[in-house]
Amino acid sequence: MEKGGSAKRKASQMPEFEDKKFTRLLQKRVKTSQPKPKPEPEHLEVEEEPRNLKDLWKSAFPVMTSWWELDRLYSKFDWDFSNLEREFVQGGKLHHEIHGENNKKNVYVFVTTEPHIVEGPPSYKCESIPVVVAISSLSPPSQELAYKITDLSRPGGREEAIIPMKEMKMGWIPYIPMDKRGAQVERLTKHSLKIYYLACKQRKAALERLERGRYLKIQYSVPYIVDHNSVEEENEQDFEVELSAAEHAREELKEARRPAFAKMREEMARELALAKNMRIYKFYPVQTPHTPRVEKKLAKINNYCRDADEVY
Repeated sequence: MEKGGSAKRKASQMPEFEDKKFTRLLQKRVKTSQPKPKPEPEHLEVEEEPRNLKDLWKSAFPVMTSWWELDRLYSKFDWDFSNLEREFVQGGKLHHEIHGENNKKNVYVFVTTEPHIVEGPPSYKCESIPVVVAISSLSPPSQELAYKITDLSRPGGREEAIIPMKEMKMGWIPYIPMDKRGAQVERLTKHSLKIYYLACKQRKAALERLERGRYLKIQYSVPYIVDHNSVEEENEQDFEVELSAAEHAREELKEARRPAFAKMREEMARELALAKNMRIYKFYPVQTPHTPRVEKKLAKINNYCRDADEVY
């Protein structure tokens, strides 16, 4: 009997033991609470400084660029010229050229393109890279364009010349920074228009309808920037020619030529002083994850403009 009773007592006690254990587990789970998450520190959003010159490079007419490349130049890659923009803010070279104590210059900007071999799937390929040329000068660095055309589609298709900009409806136009475009033009003209860009006044639709010879001239014309070294050489050569001609010319012819030579000397002296005073800066686009890498940066611009003093 005791064995049976003992077995019953054990049997009756087992569920009670398990219930207590289960209850303790539940109690532990109930009492265990998740730690309250610490409030995350507020992240202050740092506002980027407005890029008021962001579209400067797009405003300039791209010289030495074929028509079929124009749209691709702006749409294929998002080129970044923040290096150019930085030089216009306080502490930058171009800012000093404009606002420096002894440098009350303007900056004249034009854009050209250069073919570069870049790495891209599936292999290396050639891309046209936009390049910005900024010239600091007391007055426009040139009012002339130079071009050299080789058009094999017509006889005598080789042509080289220097012509006035207005003949191609091109010229230097004031650039208005994005934060000042709501201001009155009169106030801007007096105080802040110190940046100019090369513009073509003909609309793109009109350019496409031009006869082939004329649009090739516009397409391949570049500002003719005088090199002060070549000006000095030309000046010496012209002076020697003048003396040689004067020795064999009649007196009246000498008198007639004298004003023309004097004017020519004055013009050359002015160009020489201007060329010696200007500085040329060349900007390649900043490397980004979405643009091709430019491996080789050159100071050379073209055959009608002297090399850049500084390359970025």
